[in-house]
Amino acid sequence: MHDGTPPVCEKLDEPLGGFVRIGKPLAIASLLLAITSCVPVPDPAKAPPGEQSKADPVKVAELRKRLLDAMIQERTCFQSNLDYAVRDQEYLDAVLARLLGRATLEELVGNDREIANLEREAPLIYSGQLSTPDGLARLERVIAERFAHPVVTTIGKQVTADYGHIAARLSVGGRKKIGILFSESPHLDHREWRSQEVAAALKELQSQYLQAREVRVRVLIPEALIANEWIYTFYPKDDRVMITFPAAGRRPLLTPEMGHTWAPYLDGTKSLQTSTLREINPAIMQPLGGANPPVRQ
Repeated sequence: MHDGTPPVCEKLDEPLGGFVRIGKPLAIASLLLAITSCVPVPDPAKAPPGEQSKADPVKVAELRKRLLDAMIQERTCFQSNLDYAVRDQEYLDAVLARLLGRATLEELVGNDREIANLEREAPLIYSGQLSTPDGLARLERVIAERFAHPVVTTIGKQVTADYGHIAARLSVGGRKKIGILFSESPHLDHREWRSQEVAAALKELQSQYLQAREVRVRVLIPEALIANEWIYTFYPKDDRVMITFPAAGRRPLLTPEMGHTWAPYLDGTKSLQTSTLREINPAIMQPLGGANPPVRQ
């Protein structure tokens, strides 16, 4: 119940009741103005969550890129190689969701301390996700795509097609290390690249670089019996293929003269498997290479 005391506004020097002493229209207008000026202005910082202004979309996008950059590094990729980074949008969204937990990018904008913590955690979450069935399947597709598109380089009369990691089925082994399932990988035969595929790769490369004196294909087969890195070099003048293992310290292997034709190696009559070749000693062997003879198909 009102006690009869006129209401007081801190913006006025006297009680509101004082307005009744002047003309009635002016008194009413002044009263409304005074009451309006006394209404407090809401503080956006104290507004309920649903009423807070949204974060700048540009800053949200920048934060997302910052976290993705923290995830995708050489050390977090398969074989420490960015060629095998899994960048599928769906995969990255799943990694980001695990990283953020219940938080959102919008909530984190401007929170530099928490962002720094997430950047430190991002690589572990990303690499860990690769070991899931979904991650392995996506990684297999990335490797297969790289294997299907070798990188070709030329140095003088030498041409090399780098196939990268051989396309294969993958699994998680000891110490959570991702490796090849050799028994389920169609490109492999006794832990080596299938002879007919090697011959086809060399033949195709030679047909594109007829003046090359060394035609090489390179492939990586981690955990193979002999070596991880395999280089097959065809010397047209000498009509032979040499297989070398740069990182293993093994002596090269050499085919007999091939009769200037790939046919028996393509149909499987002859093989480039190591078990069929002889080891050579480069110290006592004449250098390979030279002017090229014509090659029969």
